[in-house]
Amino acid sequence: MAVASGASVDAIASIGGMFAATTRSRSYRRRSPNPPEGYRCASRLISEKAHAVAFGRTASAWPRTPRGASLALDASEDDGILEVLAAAEATRRGSSDPDSPDGPRGLITVGGDGICLGLTASWSLTFDASSDGMGFRDEISLDTGETAESKVPPMLFQSGYDPEADVAWETELGSGTCRATTFDGAHRSLLISWIRSGQWLNGQAARRRLLLKLIRGPRVPLRALVEEHTMVPKLSMSASFAEPEPGNTSGGGRRGKDRGKGGRKGGRNKFGDAVSRASVREVKRAGAPPPIPSGDGALVAVACRGGSVGARVWLRRVNVGGDDGWVPHRCELATPEGVEAWVFGEWNRSDVGLLVPGVSHQTHPAGNSCVYRAKRTASMIDGESSEIFSQPYEGYPTDDDRWPVPTYSINDAAVTEAAAAVPAARGEGGHVLVAPRLNGQASPGWFVLDTSCAGFAIEPSVADRLGMPAFGELSVVGVSAAALSGAIRRGTTISAGCVDVPAPVYMEQSLAAALRTPPAPVGSDPSAGGGLVGVLGTDFLQHCVVELRAPRRVPGSPTAPSFGVFCFDPAKYEPSDRVRAAWQRVEWIQGVPHVRVKLTVADDGLTPTPSLEQKLPRGGPQVGTGAGPENPADGSGWEGRLFRLSLGAGGAGAIVSARAAKEWKMVERTVGLRPGGVMSGPGEERSRLAAVEPEVVTGRLRRVEFAGGRFETVRALTHATGDPPDLALSPHADGALCADLFRGCTLVLDFGRNRIAVLTQQVD
Repeated sequence: MAVASGASVDAIASIGGMFAATTRSRSYRRRSPNPPEGYRCASRLISEKAHAVAFGRTASAWPRTPRGASLALDASEDDGILEVLAAAEATRRGSSDPDSPDGPRGLITVGGDGICLGLTASWSLTFDASSDGMGFRDEISLDTGETAESKVPPMLFQSGYDPEADVAWETELGSGTCRATTFDGAHRSLLISWIRSGQWLNGQAARRRLLLKLIRGPRVPLRALVEEHTMVPKLSMSASFAEPEPGNTSGGGRRGKDRGKGGRKGGRNKFGDAVSRASVREVKRAGAPPPIPSGDGALVAVACRGGSVGARVWLRRVNVGGDDGWVPHRCELATPEGVEAWVFGEWNRSDVGLLVPGVSHQTHPAGNSCVYRAKRTASMIDGESSEIFSQPYEGYPTDDDRWPVPTYSINDAAVTEAAAAVPAARGEGGHVLVAPRLNGQASPGWFVLDTSCAGFAIEPSVADRLGMPAFGELSVVGVSAAALSGAIRRGTTISAGCVDVPAPVYMEQSLAAALRTPPAPVGSDPSAGGGLVGVLGTDFLQHCVVELRAPRRVPGSPTAPSFGVFCFDPAKYEPSDRVRAAWQRVEWIQGVPHVRVKLTVADDGLTPTPSLEQKLPRGGPQVGTGAGPENPADGSGWEGRLFRLSLGAGGAGAIVSARAAKEWKMVERTVGLRPGGVMSGPGEERSRLAAVEPEVVTGRLRRVEFAGGRFETVRALTHATGDPPDLALSPHADGALCADLFRGCTLVLDFGRNRIAVLTQQVD
């Protein structure tokens, strides 16, 4: 359950990070071989080739920039982009000389208030305003209305970039976990914060990190540029819907209408007659973004060098002090989930001399809208940027009193394993089901363990039954690319094995029919009805070492194999020699773990050269990834293709991205089949069902290999016409490893130390 996409104010690009992965936690019903995820929608092309879409030139009734067109100087079409950027930088600083001693320099902090995720928010963005400064620190804090006496951790998100260490980092909303983020997770954060701060205009410092291209302008009406070149799918939101005409103050939104005070409809449910408490919570709305002003505009494409995520920036012509200049009006970031849009307005010259937007309006791919109003600007000429921009800590904040520390059962070594055992079962499709204790009580049903979910999800009726307060609203992209909305809920504790995590934050989703489950776990209330009631994500898994023991049935044995899940205290966990030899490093992208595997599509090679899928991925460490030297002690020496670890998806062993499947000729080499059938996933009032479209193709991969073992003839699927938005695959990943892969093995998750181990029953 990770959104909420970069975080803080930019954080909220990732706050999509915190819970969005819950939508990736699909369960699927079989009529024929059951595929785990996938759906066609208008934004599929964006998720397939985000970088290419941002830089592509779409059809237009307006001419390209004519040769000789000028803003201040005569220039050719080739260097028109430099002229536009120079004019925009001069407008921002109030001077054509970026190194002017009278201009802004040192550290600048812009801050204010706003509305984010349905809650009142305060925010700040601190950045280096020097002509070569690229460091920043972004922060957003949400007011949940909880009293200080409740001693709950703050709803705080931070992100930043340390240019000296070349590390982009972010903290998870609610849990406070801080990690370096890599690949497109880093690039999304960098692009949005650099555009918001204006650092993308910083001359050579920006050119070394960014690719820029002038797509249209400067003699084209801004409204025509927005309407003709927006990347927002026309089926879900047109440009005029996203930005109303001047004078139209009606709020926007993908729903098209309010759903009442609480958003969620009341009614009866299988856990009782109570109406959800979410129906009486106050949800604040961000309202409509600033309207499109009249006048000329220019359109610029921006991307990080070496990255696969792109953005488009619409500039509008302004007159400042009698001189023509440019300021950003709109920015669209193409992400695997869809388009994230920012609209800026009410530009004014601050006390420190920089031109800053008074209003910044953000819309996430799933429809959540946020607004940030600038109220103050301050400078810190003598500030130590290395301290401000550096990653504050690694992992969970154990030295900060604002975040309560998890507790662990104290046991002798002889009984540690018994204390770590968790009631567990396998669901249809291979999902890992566990039964944690909620607020000190036995769970009324099963939680699915989902490694691609950064937080927790819970059935609304269960949250009501346990008295969990509700506040705010989150939206995520769900099955069939539908936007799902739900309240944020706060628990007292959640416990599994020997670990007890205080004050967990959940997103409510209707899960009861999203997955067929075994009978209710032992110890639960029989009247509760059982079923799937929640999602357990990495906010919990980071606090323990998890062992999943999934042996295969012994040939000829009359008894089924014993499936077990154990949550150990990391300080007391003693890995075996075989586990130590099998450690592999985890790479985090947008709060989701990724690992490297060696993969063989088919044993069809007739030449000594390796198959395409066996070659190392293109490119090395990316800008802002924080990729450091290899350390064999944590498994970082293992090489292979990058796959997301997605235990929340079932029904197949792996999902191969459309790009990789095409590159490897997977369908032809595996004799792919089109399974058909029905898949299911979370919903709002009830779980969603959707037909599997013909574009989903399944096949058998010959081999998937980890450092500690390998799996043969792995059932995999791909989406032949492009990855759907709800799959949310990083463009740097070749696919996802699903729950059904991990049979006949032991899987060890040590996310606190950024490593995993996979031990198969037989290793050659």
